[in-house]
Amino acid sequence: MKIALIAPITIMDKAREVAKEFDDIELIELLYNDYKDSINILKNTPRNYDAILFGGLGAYSYCQQYFKEDVLWDYFPRHVMSFSNALLSASLLGYDIKNISCDTFSYDLIKEAYTDLSFDFSNIKVSLIEDKPLHINDSDKKNKYNQDVFKFHKNNYLKDNRTCIITALHTVNKMLKTNGIYCFTSYPSRAVIRETISKLYLKYQAKQNQKSKIVILFIEIDLPSEYSVISKDEYHYIHEKMIILDMIYEFAQHIKAAVVEASYNTYLLFSTKNILELETDNFKNISLLNEINENSLHTVSIGIGYGSTAQDAKYNANLGTIKAKQYNKNVAYIVYENKKIEGPIIPSEKNRNSNDNIIDEKLYLVSETSGISINTIFTLHNIINKYKKNHFTSKELSEACGLSIRSINRILNKLESSGYCTIVGKKIINDTGRPSRIIKFNF
Repeated sequence: MKIALIAPITIMDKAREVAKEFDDIELIELLYNDYKDSINILKNTPRNYDAILFGGLGAYSYCQQYFKEDVLWDYFPRHVMSFSNALLSASLLGYDIKNISCDTFSYDLIKEAYTDLSFDFSNIKVSLIEDKPLHINDSDKKNKYNQDVFKFHKNNYLKDNRTCIITALHTVNKMLKTNGIYCFTSYPSRAVIRETISKLYLKYQAKQNQKSKIVILFIEIDLPSEYSVISKDEYHYIHEKMIILDMIYEFAQHIKAAVVEASYNTYLLFSTKNILELETDNFKNISLLNEINENSLHTVSIGIGYGSTAQDAKYNANLGTIKAKQYNKNVAYIVYENKKIEGPIIPSEKNRNSNDNIIDEKLYLVSETSGISINTIFTLHNIINKYKKNHFTSKELSEACGLSIRSINRILNKLESSGYCTIVGKKIINDTGRPSRIIKFNF
């Protein structure tokens, strides 16, 4: 198997060593200094490879805008081990790792790293810049991302030169050091490189040797109950459905599936046995169930059907969906060729609420905990979706909800005490008035 590796020299040196452990893998080394260089590199490289492996999310997402994935693509993921290695390097050199400026890693991953190292995370000051530009189809924002991250770290350093800077971006690392600002780069560890190459190799083998093993996923977006607040608002019902569609197509891309719209609210995904089982860790973690359970008010019923023919697989998938629909929540069933049935498969525990069989479960939980009516919670949920943000001032919420600022503040106080919103700053609305709180919602 030939893998075209597009990465900076630091990652390339590690990957070259790791690749020697695999007898059937040959690396085609394609070096870049900036992830934006990957476009020209791919254009000028002969197509004599079986897969493309990127040094990071930046190069991967950037190339997605310009090239069709006609071979297997993957990238070295952000891993808690890589971040921990950067922390330990900084600590050994005497840097204060309790005050960090970081990019690309998620807040939860950073917390996990500190917790694993036995730090009290409540004593850690974290300045984090989000990596949303790498996930959206906007080449201008992606072009400016390195510069924006550099400015972010530089400003944090100028405010406090004791700040420990950790970046996962090769170009940002060079820009900072050119400006006399020392930083630590969280490159993927050899273990992460080894695991990624191994996973890519298994995908390749599945693609080559298991093409005849058909698996079909029958996904039905469940209709809301007549008592659900979603059913009373057609616009937001459709909006929620579009959110789920986006998740379905993203999941389909991960399992290399073809998507067919069978009806208004049912979809068929055609994949292969090995790729599906590999991506879901043998169905221990179906990311689509977790994503929908966490990010949508809708629920889905999923049937996964195996078969030696497409007809058999479709029949089994439909049978699985019928069983999943009995639960009125996010559930999947697997029906194998021998009619053996496994299920119900539910979202992982960390993403699942405990209130089974409750209409509008997520909204109910927020309402029950905070003591605010479910209709008010639904209104706030719709405003967050409408404006595509989760930061608001009291005045903005007052105008959007049609309520007085006093009423809004009472609602916010209840949500804050219940942990569903936090005050993240203040904004001066006019020259004479008091600063208005900036509220971040957490539901």
